[in-house]
Amino acid sequence: MKAAPHFAILGAQKSASTLLHRCLRQHPAVHMPGSETELFEDPFYDEARTDAWMDEQQRIAAGRIWGFKRADLLGRPECPARLRHHAPESLLLALLRDPVERLISAYYWYMKMAYIPVLPPEEGLRKVLDGTWNDTYPHAGELLSYGEYGAALARYREYFPEQQIRVWFFEEQRADMAAWVAEVYALLGIDTSFATKALHERPKQSVYNLTRIRIFRQPPFHRLWIEYCPGSREWWTFKGMRANARWLAKAGVIVTERHLLRRFLPDRKPVIPAGLREELATFYAPDATRLSTLLGRPLPAWPSAVAAGVATEAGAVR
Repeated sequence: MKAAPHFAILGAQKSASTLLHRCLRQHPAVHMPGSETELFEDPFYDEARTDAWMDEQQRIAAGRIWGFKRADLLGRPECPARLRHHAPESLLLALLRDPVERLISAYYWYMKMAYIPVLPPEEGLRKVLDGTWNDTYPHAGELLSYGEYGAALARYREYFPEQQIRVWFFEEQRADMAAWVAEVYALLGIDTSFATKALHERPKQSVYNLTRIRIFRQPPFHRLWIEYCPGSREWWTFKGMRANARWLAKAGVIVTERHLLRRFLPDRKPVIPAGLREELATFYAPDATRLSTLLGRPLPAWPSAVAAGVATEAGAVR
């Protein structure tokens, strides 16, 4: 019998899925790998390797419930069938955010990760919207498609019953994240009184200063951030002093970027031209309607939904 996980966090990307990951990982009744799990995605997928990994996690869990997180799982079309094969009874957790706001946050994150060029959002988001970068930068197309939640959840509904897929809206939960995390704990049948410190962390906070992003993308900083990130496959090959030295180097990058550079180059949320924002909202409008129909309830009053004329909990709009 497969050592199937009890749950999986699907995403959405840039919607506080990492926060939930940390809150669950700190709970004494839960085991989760520290890093994201890429095994279900192309080109990492191998059925035998994935089964072996699950057996290993089951052994590590040692009687605790266990699960994993990967924010890309929701948006990648190859993943639902593979999750059904390996984890047919797992509870799937998704947290959704206004797709335009998610896109803007992800745009800056992708620049920081060197997936796309560094350009002001009024220029770069235009290239994302019209597909200019799709052939040159493999990750660029994800920026739009990862916000098409209706299409993504419809794919999962083909393989999983509705009651196994739990969906929350970030905008509704952020007013009281502690209560929401306790709700997730209750859903998983674990102690809801556990107080996690992760609620006060922002491990993947977006950087909105283009100068800081350009500095961060220079080889010394970027190499340390990408290659020596704790939890990555490379990290676990280093032992003792070498691992400690690399951890210190990684910590140095974090301190430099988050504290020193931020002091002199502060973040300011970007102002997206109204016309471009409305075009993005219009792009997502058909999927937002599909999402609302799929879930059987109106969406939160997402600015993008309101701008595109989609019915929300605040009432029908134009």
